[in-house]
Amino acid sequence: ELANDNVAACMALGRAYILAGRAREGIAELEALVEKPRVPFGAKRLLEQALVQQGNTRELSRFYQKMMTQTPDDVRWYLNAGIFEKQQGRPESGLELLNRALDIKQTSYAGQTPQAWANDSLYAAILDTYLETMHSSAGEPATPSWRSDKLNTLQQEAQAYLAGPFGFVAAYRMAQAKLTLRDRAGAVQLCAQAMD
Repeated sequence: ELANDNVAACMALGRAYILAGRAREGIAELEALVEKPRVPFGAKRLLEQALVQQGNTRELSRFYQKMMTQTPDDVRWYLNAGIFEKQQGRPESGLELLNRALDIKQTSYAGQTPQAWANDSLYAAILDTYLETMHSSAGEPATPSWRSDKLNTLQQEAQAYLAGPFGFVAAYRMAQAKLTLRDRAGAVQLCAQAMD
């Protein structure tokens, strides 16, 4: 196990390499650090950012797999990996990862009132990203890839959150789906509900 000052030194060295234009060496330094037990989230996040900046999608995909394996209850990695999958044109894979993050959050709050998770901004972000990814996976109307069933599923799944603390998120994404389905009146009504 590394002492805190050693972790900070390794992170600083990795960051310095990256800032000096020696990204490969910085990434190698951070990868070695992340392999150690009990490394803080900040070190892992720094490595993630370096891989994103380099545009190394293969390594970034491996990194997310490793983080989800090492810390299977840390929803941040499922969220980030879900966003990555969507950006890579794999929304179905992204939806699976985001759904897993939602499941973890729901399980962690099982038996508690909605007020217990009302201020959990990470939970709200996961829900919003999940619904937005589902919306975008429907494609564009009047194109061969159009899947209106995705928007119907979005409406059904968002409905469960409508009366709770994240009702504004659910209402907004439901309104977006209604607008895509050319239901302007329904979209306006849901937008008004989201604003309340």
